Amino acid sequence: MFNYYYYSKSLTLKNAGKRIALYVSVSALMGTGFGIYLSNNKVSATSQEDMIVMINDHEKQSFNDSVFIDYLRSINIKFPEIVYAQAVLETGNFKSKIFNTNNNLFGMKEATKRPTMAKGTELEHAYYDNWKESVIDYALYQARYLSSIRSESQYYEYLEANYAEDPEYINKIKNVTNRLKS
Repeated sequence: MFNYYYYSKSLTLKNAGKRIALYVSVSALMGTGFGIYLSNNKVSATSQEDMIVMINDHEKQSFNDSVFIDYLRSINIKFPEIVYAQAVLETGNFKSKIFNTNNNLFGMKEATKRPTMAKGTELEHAYYDNWKESVIDYALYQARYLSSIRSESQYYEYLEANYAEDPEYINKIKNVTNRLKS
């Protein structure tokens, strides 16, 4: 069993006990934090109050490019510009049916071997209650499979070997990240 801990600086994977816990630091909410516990690889809030905080936070911010990239940075996703570019490609610039129906930014399938925020599978992809759950699920993916990656080149190598079927995927990602940086 694995424990995922979210600290203010990184999401890390720790090998420990029976219970899986993801601690999310919510710095935007006056520096307070709350825990999300996973059981049977499904996420549930620690209390009714925490669920209300999560729902209210989601309702305050509808999806747009700026909010999305800020959210990636605020939860310390590794290489947020690359992850943003992945979402642009995976969603057809945020217009795909998978994104609009499933709130799935990354074309993720429902995870079976790691904790997930997914509520199930629709349209052969994981579905989420909101887009932020998709981002947190991607953070869990990073923590599980990408924790040893330290550079953009290593990240690109991993994506090329493990993530997409398109042989031009990495070039497309780099084109989007270059536009974002300029």
